Amino acid sequence: MSLDLKKNKIIKKWYINQYLEKFTLKKLFYFKSIFFYPFKYKLFNKIYFKIIKKKILNLSEKDILLLGPYANNHFHILNDFILRIFLIDNKKIKNVYLPDECKKYIITLKLDKLLKLKFIYLSENKNYIFNNAKYLSHLESRINNLSYKNCINRLKKFLVVKKTSKKLKVLISRENTNRKILNEGDLFNQLQKKNFIKVNFEKISLKKQIFYCLNASVIIGYHGAGIVNPIFFGNKKLLLIEILNENYKHIMYEKISKIVGLNYKSFICKGRSVNLDCYCDIREILNYINELNL
Repeated sequence: MSLDLKKNKIIKKWYINQYLEKFTLKKLFYFKSIFFYPFKYKLFNKIYFKIIKKKILNLSEKDILLLGPYANNHFHILNDFILRIFLIDNKKIKNVYLPDECKKYIITLKLDKLLKLKFIYLSENKNYIFNNAKYLSHLESRINNLSYKNCINRLKKFLVVKKTSKKLKVLISRENTNRKILNEGDLFNQLQKKNFIKVNFEKISLKKQIFYCLNASVIIGYHGAGIVNPIFFGNKKLLLIEILNENYKHIMYEKISKIVGLNYKSFICKGRSVNLDCYCDIREILNYINELNL
């Protein structure tokens, strides 16, 4: 939530997706069927910001804020925070404030050295008051946004990863997480015959995730945060195959793939609506792979 203390009002345009904006506020102040909105009262603000522990940061014209929700999620860190860095004019801006969770991504990608920016990390467990704050808004990824595409292309230019002579075929595993393919084992047994390997992105470093994506000719995976890796880190000739649950046909990755010009194919699987586990149609996927001689 972003609050302008001088004007004493919530900055409602702080995030481009108004649904998420309202959702976040409701999560903060929601008591069964009662929705209380205390920050619009001057007295509440005066008392609240006087008693809470806080850190006051006086920013200069060379400082900028990159804030927003879901900074603990792999997709959102890459899509909503790392990409925005490539919009910054580093002739005017020298210091970038962003969530602490982004630190390992900055270090792995060496953006601090390559972009010659100083990154200052903010803890999600602290309250901050910024004086002279400048905020960089999120990128719109639901339309064919040229700025969004350019940011992804700039990110790819910074990837320094060892390349293999033979392209890999990868199945992204979710067997140890929630929202999984219940017949993943049977699917992989068939894919192994086509020289596929199985990789669990959640158990390996970001650098290794980038390695597999940059050196793959085809990647198959169930809808989840890991699907963003082939889009952001994959080579131009990569084919991304996404498996979607019939109860959650989220076309976000399809749209982003089209924006960056990545080959994309999706398959709808039958599954549960409660936890979104599913059973994929193995024969349908294999037939498609055979048709392309993969």
